[in-house]
Amino acid sequence: MGRIVKITCASCGHEWVNRVGCGLMHGNLGNIAGLFSEEESGIIRQYMAQNAYPVFDFAYRLAYCDQCESFVSAPVLELQDGFGRYIGSCKQCGRKIDIANIIEEADRVSCPVCDRMSLHLEETGLWD
Repeated sequence: MGRIVKITCASCGHEWVNRVGCGLMHGNLGNIAGLFSEEESGIIRQYMAQNAYPVFDFAYRLAYCDQCESFVSAPVLELQDGFGRYIGSCKQCGRKIDIANIIEEADRVSCPVCDRMSLHLEETGLWD
């Protein structure tokens, strides 16, 4: 089950709400493939065809979109056997999210609005 998180800047008061983690439908790699580009989906489907029991790790991760200048939920998939890591696009603008923009700890990131290190992350709910 995924989590709903709210990021608030204590300095300027701006807020972002994002869904992170994964739901029940994300236990199936075929469902996940559609979240990525056509080329990446093809590679994912090739991996599925070569593996009767594909090993993968998937979750929506908190990320920063350079284009929107906002915090977003980015789908991140890691496949075994050299098939690599795939990061989806921003749902707001469609721009590809860079691996460097995946956020591990929100309190170590500055606010994209006021540029101060005053962000607070709070879990507000669950989703599936």
